[in-house]
Amino acid sequence: MAPTKKRKSLVTENLKLAVEEAKKTRKIREVARKYGIPKSTLYFKLKNPGHKTSRGPPPILTNEEEETLEKWILETSRKGFPLKKGDIQRSVQMFLRDNPRPNCFKNNYPGDGWFRNFSKRHPAISQRTSEGVNSSSACVAEADIQKWFSEITKYFLEKDLLKVFKEPSRIFYGDETGFQLCPKTGKVLAAKGSKSVYKIQPHNSNECITVMFSFAADGQYCPPMVIYNYQKIPQKVMNKIPEGWGVGRSDGGLMTSELFFEYVANVFYPYLIEKNIKFPVIFFVDGHKTHLTYEISKLCKALNIELIALYPNATCILQPTDIAVFRPIKLAWEEACHFWLTENLNETITKINFAEVLDTALRKSLKPQTLINGFEACGLVPFDPNAVDYNKCVRVSTINGKKKPANINDENITNIITYSNFIHLIGPSKIEEMKNCNNVDERDEHFQLLYKLYKAFGSPRHCDEAFDAFVNQELGWQPNQTAEETESIEWLDSPRISPLDTELDDIIIIDVDSFDNDIVETSTSKAYQEMTPENSMLLQTNDDKSIAFKTISDSLLGTYLTLPKTQERKGKRNTVKMPFAITSDSYRPEKKRKTKNYMELKKKEHRRMARELYNINKNSKKK
Repeated sequence: MAPTKKRKSLVTENLKLAVEEAKKTRKIREVARKYGIPKSTLYFKLKNPGHKTSRGPPPILTNEEEETLEKWILETSRKGFPLKKGDIQRSVQMFLRDNPRPNCFKNNYPGDGWFRNFSKRHPAISQRTSEGVNSSSACVAEADIQKWFSEITKYFLEKDLLKVFKEPSRIFYGDETGFQLCPKTGKVLAAKGSKSVYKIQPHNSNECITVMFSFAADGQYCPPMVIYNYQKIPQKVMNKIPEGWGVGRSDGGLMTSELFFEYVANVFYPYLIEKNIKFPVIFFVDGHKTHLTYEISKLCKALNIELIALYPNATCILQPTDIAVFRPIKLAWEEACHFWLTENLNETITKINFAEVLDTALRKSLKPQTLINGFEACGLVPFDPNAVDYNKCVRVSTINGKKKPANINDENITNIITYSNFIHLIGPSKIEEMKNCNNVDERDEHFQLLYKLYKAFGSPRHCDEAFDAFVNQELGWQPNQTAEETESIEWLDSPRISPLDTELDDIIIIDVDSFDNDIVETSTSKAYQEMTPENSMLLQTNDDKSIAFKTISDSLLGTYLTLPKTQERKGKRNTVKMPFAITSDSYRPEKKRKTKNYMELKKKEHRRMARELYNINKNSKKK
């Protein structure tokens, strides 16, 4: 029996393009030859446009419903709440339970086969391993990072430090991480069908040791500092420390401000002297409080080390160690541990031999090109904010004012309104009322909200002239007319003006954080009752009112899908903002004042506790 001939699959996009072109030109043979499609197939598609191209039975959900499901999956992932396969299956089950239709599912619950076929029909979706991000990191937006780059660039220009970036050996980044003494076992070999496979763990299996690293942008690295959880480090542990490494101790085995001071003074600076590194050097660190003390600022200033703090909570975006370095080190550490245990049977890795095994892992994993790529991916060397991957920012940038780093044609920015649009929406009489208003606090909350929007435009170029020309030519209204005389003017029905027809100076992008929540909530229900649905879309202040959310909510399937809200900052603090340049002259005085106030509070607390203890002892003696 001759083997069956496999059916030739056709690319859907090419077939669609061929059908559209054949409809226009009516030259079926030439179009079929151009796209590599059989003439009979093209003729059949023209004659039967509703015939499905895919093989097998038709899907349970319609194309529109599956597109809604795809948008839901992508939108939730963008907001930092990625879904699992079971979430999709349960949502479809609830939809089919309330909207019955023929299906082969058990209890209307789609199986793995349906999910595989759904993934094939929507190649934009794939299963990935998610990375945990806390709520503070989720609030970091692209505008925040761009602002950090702008502030640091200004500091480098003042200190004439941009020339340092021409020598990557003078750029360093420091960070600490923890190592488990007993890494996870992973998959092991055992008898087939075994339900109980165990591995005996040592008594210190959950113990973790912190190590401080410093890496240079040219691919070199400074000797690390190991931090032990000891009151006094034993001599047998000190004997196993490699030459040049630093050793520290703390009560919890974690980094402290005193240990970081010792590391810079006794490990990092001697390394720079030994390698004949030219000063000044730039030393980037994260924004942890142990790295941002008054004492370390004084030390680095004296040693000609420019200490720069990265933007806080931007670990997965700006830190070279988290992007490129620590993962290969941890993998090499697990491999080195398993190799050491096989070479030393019936023994365990302890604090005594920890540094010896770690040294072996570092020699295998730390490659110069990996470190160079890490600095480049974070935009640190070369110092370029455009090199940063801003797709990792969960929070969408919201901008208030004239400056707008993103492209004005960006599809994600839908809450754009021009000054001309603003006149259209609220009416020229209200504009005159706000111009002549002296005491806004006495007015109602709706007028205050409109007044904030009016003031948010600032002073756009030719703003008054544009207003006069607009009301004279298009609305037929004069500034001295009364409110009663303007009632006959159909200003809401005047032609729409596209936001892109106006210069950037006349555009405002509304930021929710600059308004009170209670005013925003009431404004959509009361303040804009006169607006048409089209006009009201321009003033969307909730991120859940995006285009994707509207598409999902309008669908019948959308009632069974929930769209989480993007993380937002809770509020602005009234504290003094500290500069990111830790060795700058503006940092130390403010930090010194805060340190002094903190020490005074600690002394007061100690005196209060001493008085309470004295009173307790006094009362006990009386009794």
